[in-house]
Amino acid sequence: SIIPKHILSSDLRAMRVDGKSMIPTILPNDVVVYKEDIGKYSGDDLYIVNFGGMLMVKRLQFNPELNKFDIISDNNDFKSYHIDLSENQTSMTFIVKVIATIQQ
Repeated sequence: SIIPKHILSSDLRAMRVDGKSMIPTILPNDVVVYKEDIGKYSGDDLYIVNFGGMLMVKRLQFNPELNKFDIISDNNDFKSYHIDLSENQTSMTFIVKVIATIQQ
């Protein structure tokens, strides 16, 4: 997608994606664009997360009734999982919300 002018700013960053877990939404070698607002969750969407030292782009959905995040791979060949916020989860941190993808 093209980045809308109203979100262009000096704090935009980009990262090339390596992997197939988000196909068809994001393909290997696509670039994701994000703002440097580390650690902020602002609604269900695509995020870059650090899970056990690995950076991943995943779809996050919050379930307030169960106090958990569903970590979703768009590619059905990859398992989705959840993080229970009532447990100590030091191995996963939000990095940033993806605001655009650039397909190669």
